[in-house]
Amino acid sequence: MSQNQNTREPIHPKNDAWMVANFGRVPKVTPISFKKTDEERRQLNKLSRRARKGPNSNNEWHPDNSLEHRLTIHVKNQVTIDKNKFKTTYSCMCQKADILLILNLHNIKKDQIVKIYWNGKIQSI
Repeated sequence: MSQNQNTREPIHPKNDAWMVANFGRVPKVTPISFKKTDEERRQLNKLSRRARKGPNSNNEWHPDNSLEHRLTIHVKNQVTIDKNKFKTTYSCMCQKADILLILNLHNIKKDQIVKIYWNGKIQSI
């Protein structure tokens, strides 16, 4: 055996640069290395804006049309089943597409409607 094979370079555990160079230790990761470039920030902002709007083929998001919200209909005096009582307000949970169905269900004509609120916003028919 030669003399080079018998003698090894000693390990220097207190010498940080030597440990990193000889793969004895993984170098410390600084938070600075994870900073985003301006272009990466722009792309992330663009993606987050799209995520807030939601997926749709037209890149438009209309959550109100697909979710159920409170529908409140104010009408002029409409006689109820008792014939002695007048009902002036109807309220229920529904989707926006169901507003006309509910008006037909309660036999409410267009000239009897005072206001229609759906999701807290005035709707027109």
